[in-house]
Amino acid sequence: MQLRFNLVRVALGVGLVVAACSAQAFSIDLQSNGTFANGTSPFFSTSEVVTLEVTNPPGMPMLTSTYFEIPTATGLPEPADGFYTNGTDLFDYTAELLTTTVSGDTEAATGTWTYTSGAGAYAGLIGGGSFTILVDSGTNNSAYIAFGGDLEPTPEPATIIPFALGALGLVFRKRHS
Repeated sequence: MQLRFNLVRVALGVGLVVAACSAQAFSIDLQSNGTFANGTSPFFSTSEVVTLEVTNPPGMPMLTSTYFEIPTATGLPEPADGFYTNGTDLFDYTAELLTTTVSGDTEAATGTWTYTSGAGAYAGLIGGGSFTILVDSGTNNSAYIAFGGDLEPTPEPATIIPFALGALGLVFRKRHS
């Protein structure tokens, strides 16, 4: 009986250590400048160069460009999508514009985003955050995006299995005591 209890404790301990080591969440803060276009398909799009990127922990590959679009005009909340890339690593997301404010030639929009897929260092993540877009039709259709949020690795089966085995062992031990 003592051996079973020790095995359960070891399995739980291993599961917790593996889970803690593999699920390193990080924050991302991107700022980009470029131009925008209005049309019919897509209704609105931007093509920009990333000018500032801060990730915590540092060491994630730098993303260098972004594309953001509103496929059709449906009214608020307005669905949108986009991506950030550096040619190798890719970070796709869906978004929703929640507010817009117009003042002269300038329009500001805010909303939320959710990670949908990625490649390279940005593959296999979950998370989301918020963004702000500023566009100015009076200055060569300039656009600016501030994009921030939190991402973390999707839990892998190798992370979950030891923890689940330990939990099953506890249930089994409780039933047989």
